[in-house]
Amino acid sequence: MGDHNSERHSNIKKYFGNWLRQNGIVVGIYLLATILTDAFFMGDTIDYAYSAITGIEFWEFGHLLWRPMGWALFQIFHPVTEKLVGANPRTEITLLFIVVNWLAGLTGVLLLRAFLYRFIKQTWVINLTTIAFIFSQAFLNYSQSGSSYVPGLTMLILGFYLMTADYPDYGWQPALGAGVALALAFCFWGIYLWGIPAALLSPLILFEFNKRTLRFVLIAAVSCALATALIYLSVLWHLGITNVEGAKNWVSASSQLMKVTSLSRVAFGIPRSLINLGNDGILFKRFLLKDPFNPVSVSDLFFHSLWKLLFFYGAIFLVVITLIRSRTGRRVLALLAINTLTIGAFAMFVDGSAVERYFPLYPTLFLAIGFALATEQLKRPVKFFILGFVIFMIAVNYGAMANWQLNARQDAAAKRLSPLLKDSSTPPLIFTVNQQDELVNFSRSFPFHSLNQSANLNVRPLLFINMTQVDRWREEFAEGALETWKQNGEAWISMRALQEQPVSEWNWVEGEDKRIDWRAIPKFISQFELGQTAGGDDGFIKLENSTANQAKLQSFIPSKSEKPEIGLLPSQ
Repeated sequence: MGDHNSERHSNIKKYFGNWLRQNGIVVGIYLLATILTDAFFMGDTIDYAYSAITGIEFWEFGHLLWRPMGWALFQIFHPVTEKLVGANPRTEITLLFIVVNWLAGLTGVLLLRAFLYRFIKQTWVINLTTIAFIFSQAFLNYSQSGSSYVPGLTMLILGFYLMTADYPDYGWQPALGAGVALALAFCFWGIYLWGIPAALLSPLILFEFNKRTLRFVLIAAVSCALATALIYLSVLWHLGITNVEGAKNWVSASSQLMKVTSLSRVAFGIPRSLINLGNDGILFKRFLLKDPFNPVSVSDLFFHSLWKLLFFYGAIFLVVITLIRSRTGRRVLALLAINTLTIGAFAMFVDGSAVERYFPLYPTLFLAIGFALATEQLKRPVKFFILGFVIFMIAVNYGAMANWQLNARQDAAAKRLSPLLKDSSTPPLIFTVNQQDELVNFSRSFPFHSLNQSANLNVRPLLFINMTQVDRWREEFAEGALETWKQNGEAWISMRALQEQPVSEWNWVEGEDKRIDWRAIPKFISQFELGQTAGGDDGFIKLENSTANQAKLQSFIPSKSEKPEIGLLPSQ
């Protein structure tokens, strides 16, 4: 008995020793990267936490499992989270969402490394490609957020991993597991639908097209469809939705995507997903739209931004050329092409500039990069160029998300806000011009900052550019101010809204949304009675709670019979 236990302990120790030798580097890099950096954009994290508490949009089609999972975890871990961040359910659930993302990120890193190992044998290439994945902008940011993107990505990578194993008989068990994993990816975030075709087709493209692999793919596809249907039908039954019309209304009510048709957004969005380009997207928009307030010349565009895009697309071009030269490489390239076409076609019509939109592309993209680097015939200058881009990406993304950098941004935003925050049971309503104002991101992406913890911060943009809210922004401004006054609060407006033209740092692009131009903003605001100012030239001005203002604001609110059925769509 003693010898048996000793042998078992020896085997366990040997197993973990081998595992640590294989994965220790990437695990250590992930730990170090997430210690030294933080998310600079939390997406809709605080909205998910609020929804998990209140039940509003609890079962939302696009992120079906995310809010319920947060609620369930809160029921289990509330005694622990209460001690860590205080008895604040919204903050506690936010913390739980972030922890889940971090763990999902670590799991995704290990799964990607295992997936790469199926096709690449050089350990240094596998590790370097996995480290590049860790430091890609979208992954490094969202693995430290409370959004559902990274857990969904981890399920997608698991699907690719299970689909591409060299099984002797291609039995039904791994196919079933792959199908369920892909279904869960979709249930975490509906956009992963566009990554599922490449995952399902991967054994047929990367290996041999025969009856065994075809049967394997069909089993995985059917199990994915059945698992998805089972989960969604269960939710529809729970919600009491029993007809097609009700299901359509439920799906439509969950849609929160910015629908802007643009190939240029995709061309810029893909590299931006991997590498932080700062406000380069603003420069491109100003150049293409010939912004009269902040014009951008060709030389400005090249020296500030274009060279980075050329660097990215140059590296991708070399990867493609390298893959073409071998039989297996061409298979990898074909899989990447299918994946790019599906997600690219979708992104072209639905906010192609969002960095998270390209997560479904990551498994095949990093497989292609790793496979190209591992090619023995790869010319040294080509290898150095691709390596140079990877190193450049790591350095730039670390610089953008380093803790010291984000702390400085938080301090600057807090300093700008502090003159407005008083000891009051009703928080002031603070209107910025648009969602690009840094104060909007501060209020949403730094939930543990003391100002956000105080619950005395209510920042709202006048305009959500390229979203349905622009059609009724005056009405929403009026509703917000009147509601705040009813609660004995104060309404303040950014002084920027009174300026004749925007300065470059305000991230306004004239012509980006054809429904609004800058001059309409000061024209609208200046008609009201305005009072004291706070915070200097870039501070705020108080909207007076006067009889005249109340009457004028009320005039912008249509009667219930006239009011359109359009809700505010939050920024992505």
